[in-house]
Amino acid sequence: MVRTGVIMLLAALVAAPALAQTATPVSGPWRETFDTLDPAVWETQLYSFPANGCNMTAGQAAASSGKLVLSLAMNAAPTEDAPKLCNAGEVGSYRFFTYGLFTVRMKAPAVSGGVSAFFLMNAWQPENWEHKEIDIELLGKNPDAIQMTTHDFQNGGRDWKSAATTADLGFDYSRGFHDYAVLWTPEAVRWYVDGKLLLTEARYVPHDLLQIRMNTYLGDPKTPGIADWLGPLDATKVPAKAEYGEIDYYPLDALPKDFKIDGKP
Repeated sequence: MVRTGVIMLLAALVAAPALAQTATPVSGPWRETFDTLDPAVWETQLYSFPANGCNMTAGQAAASSGKLVLSLAMNAAPTEDAPKLCNAGEVGSYRFFTYGLFTVRMKAPAVSGGVSAFFLMNAWQPENWEHKEIDIELLGKNPDAIQMTTHDFQNGGRDWKSAATTADLGFDYSRGFHDYAVLWTPEAVRWYVDGKLLLTEARYVPHDLLQIRMNTYLGDPKTPGIADWLGPLDATKVPAKAEYGEIDYYPLDALPKDFKIDGKP
């Protein structure tokens, strides 16, 4: 029963480890409709990292008419400031969130060598960052599957622990929008697609406040292991775009009445 499950979740929350208080979290249900990309709500991310083959640029992120679009484009003229092989987009919320249900409508491109994601992450720190993350990742090499991951960097960020599972979707995610969801509780993370529960993961559950982030990028084909993870780069499929529709967040004490924790009809 749904309400019984909610009571169990609230009981777990009371007994859970205290959240790392880095900010004041959103206190109730919250919705983003992307009529615009509000700069007071969303930060356009401009950082990259060695395994990312793209320059992350503000021009690759835009929103209007109920949709966020993150674009991929090959970088025809690399410069000292933008040396990577492509340009791509990422946005992150200024707001922080605690345990609850996160839902997003999403459509991702099937570009081998690339990945599109909706994920939750704790606040970046310049030193000794103990990075925590919950991922929904759609890998371009396999457009009928989803990768679901929790990350936990421990010991001042020096020890990386993670749990990753790939599951078949039963459809091609690049052909239309689908509903993806994460239920984050103190004891486990659950992933849903179109209301169906795909995975319950109890390893490396974050207990920090987290921010919402979305990105799309191509992996750096020169980085060892990237081709194994994302597939060989197929630049003929670029330009491409990842599209995100409405996002909803519900804290554990305000889950939708029709939400089924077990994912069953």
